[in-house]
Amino acid sequence: MPVLFSLLTAWIAPRWTARRTQSASIWAVWITHATAIPSIGVLSIFLAAIAQRGAPNSLKYFIDEVQSYSDTLLSEFRDHLLISILAALGIYFAVELIHLLGAVLVMPWGAQDEPMKRSFSSALRQVWLRTVHIVPVTLLIASTAIGLNHLHASWLEIHPLPDAPPHPSYPTLLPSDPNFKKAMEDYQSESEQWDKIATPIYAEQDKILAMRPWYLRRQELFIVPTVLSGIIWMAWGLLRALSTLRCAEPLEHPPQCEFCGYNLTTMPVEARCPECGRDIINSLGSDTRPGSPWEHRKEIGRAQAWWRTFRAAVQQPEEFGLRLCACKPRIDHRSFIALHLPLVFLIAAASVPTVFWIKALQFNTPNQATRVGIEFFTIGAPIFGSLCALAALAVTLAAAGKVAFEFVLRDKRNLLSVSMQASAYLMPYLVFWEFFGAVTGIWCIWLMDTPWMKSLFDTRNINRFLVCFMIWFIPNVTIGIYHFVLVRRITRAARWANK
Repeated sequence: MPVLFSLLTAWIAPRWTARRTQSASIWAVWITHATAIPSIGVLSIFLAAIAQRGAPNSLKYFIDEVQSYSDTLLSEFRDHLLISILAALGIYFAVELIHLLGAVLVMPWGAQDEPMKRSFSSALRQVWLRTVHIVPVTLLIASTAIGLNHLHASWLEIHPLPDAPPHPSYPTLLPSDPNFKKAMEDYQSESEQWDKIATPIYAEQDKILAMRPWYLRRQELFIVPTVLSGIIWMAWGLLRALSTLRCAEPLEHPPQCEFCGYNLTTMPVEARCPECGRDIINSLGSDTRPGSPWEHRKEIGRAQAWWRTFRAAVQQPEEFGLRLCACKPRIDHRSFIALHLPLVFLIAAASVPTVFWIKALQFNTPNQATRVGIEFFTIGAPIFGSLCALAALAVTLAAAGKVAFEFVLRDKRNLLSVSMQASAYLMPYLVFWEFFGAVTGIWCIWLMDTPWMKSLFDTRNINRFLVCFMIWFIPNVTIGIYHFVLVRRITRAARWANK
């Protein structure tokens, strides 16, 4: 029953739904996911019916479209049975593979001190339930597009466009045909006559279209934010569901030395570790693993907590890793990620118009920069900024998952919760990486078309685009690799965590 209710609540109350479906059968969740996929196809046909302005009966059109689609599908299956079966299986496995990879990617977000299998099944359960979320997102985007389309059609009814004559048809004769030359001469003559008639008509159409209200001339200002909002809405719902604390019994770990992993079951707290000589109280004492400075921001202040967290994560990764809790769920690192995502968006969004303006000024086309720069600012900037914010979140999750898989294979312990904290607290490092990548990328784009760069490489037949790309790529990939190294060093310090 909770799984059935998820069809209505997964996209409105993701955490409430996650709490009530965490113990649901994985097969029941899969059935819900599998049912939602064809429902999305039927919904698309229904929206296409609504979009047909002027249809005598939208419901009849919808029924006819479903019947026509079903007949076509059955006909294709009968005529090409083997190919149709392989295509259907290919689409099915592709969809399932995307969901499986998505579950692997987001698995660190809600991981706890539990077996890796349980972390994956919990992530997969929520990813499958997110398929239902596509339905309201599709309705949101389609309603915006259909509404604008209907407004545009209504405006054109009041301000009809003059019709241009159809363009002459190109001759269908073969060049070897004796009449081909004559047909081409007639075609060229008719095309010239058509051009004289159609050019003023098209000019009149452009004049009328320029009179449209701004919201009809710039429909992308509504469509693009709606699409981005739908994507962010789905990502928010998924992460919100994964962040729900699950009712799972904590794993029992033998007391170990935090520095070497020696089993301290029979050792008194006042003694030293026989393996490394460290005080056992530093491994089992009440003050061990107090958490990151960001977890104590209310006591020391947000700015000071942010600086201490970033500095410790970059300069002292091993010592910072000894502070992170591995056995109890933590949520503060998620707010640390959210704090930096707007900054990631702004840096990426500002880089798009900046690149265009620099190139336009470099080629002395400021008027074009003013006109097209606005297009880039209103369309390209929010798209690129949102994609980079999602990419930063994906890099954070991927780094945490990659490092945790290494340790689960070697030490047989699930450290996803620690690696997620480590990767999250390195978000300022990712912001710096993005800023460095944007600045060096813009500089390389400018450098590629400078006169001395052209004379230096073009005369030697060297690809200057490849040279500039490598100038940008090498330092940026080095910074990215070091980010992964830092996550690994922080996580390694929690291999034998007792808290």
